[in-house]
Amino acid sequence: MRRIAIGFMLLSFSATGLADSLDAFSYKFRLFRNGSALGTADMQYTLKEDGFSQFSTRTNGTDGMASLAGASVTENSQLIRRNGELELVSSRIDTKVAWKTGTKSTALQKGAKFYEYVDGKDRRQLAYVPGLIDQHSLTLALLEDLRAGKGPQFVYKVINKGRLETYTFKRVGEQKLDTALGKRDTVRIDRIRESSDGRSTRIYFAKSLDYAPVLIQELNSKGDNIEMRILSVR
Repeated sequence: MRRIAIGFMLLSFSATGLADSLDAFSYKFRLFRNGSALGTADMQYTLKEDGFSQFSTRTNGTDGMASLAGASVTENSQLIRRNGELELVSSRIDTKVAWKTGTKSTALQKGAKFYEYVDGKDRRQLAYVPGLIDQHSLTLALLEDLRAGKGPQFVYKVINKGRLETYTFKRVGEQKLDTALGKRDTVRIDRIRESSDGRSTRIYFAKSLDYAPVLIQELNSKGDNIEMRILSVR
């Protein structure tokens, strides 16, 4: 989950390679923390012209303290397809809790020579790396690779707070899950960490729904279990 933005600057950057292999989609989730309802999340992928696409997730607190605090998170990632792969152009995260708001953004700058990260306190630059995506787009990248029959291991180059990181995931098995859309045969993907420190990430993709993620589980270092459970697929 994440935060906010600045408008992105695009200079001398054009799409190349294959046309987008992902169709537009819209998923709606119910959000839970330790089994208690917390809010809803809307995830949407739309195709733009010239190989560009937009991936957005909007999360709103609708229950308990999250509702009272008016908590919300909006994540937007602008992507381009270069040489057949998704690549980040810009990302923006807006957060709001009670009277506090936050903004974090990453954007490709200066004729696609470097990315700039800004969060209100820090400003960092990272030299352009082909095929780089943001954390928000990892679910999208996994969905696409599963549809393409790739795996069992998935490795992605990610820009996180202006720093280059490597994220590794692994297909660990299949499981039938009860969902709001009925029983579904799913593929379970786990994130592989060098040091977990009590953290874990599991994503279940439904084969019969063109690998839509129907359950996303995050266990943090404090023992909080956050879940996103699918409500609808369009």
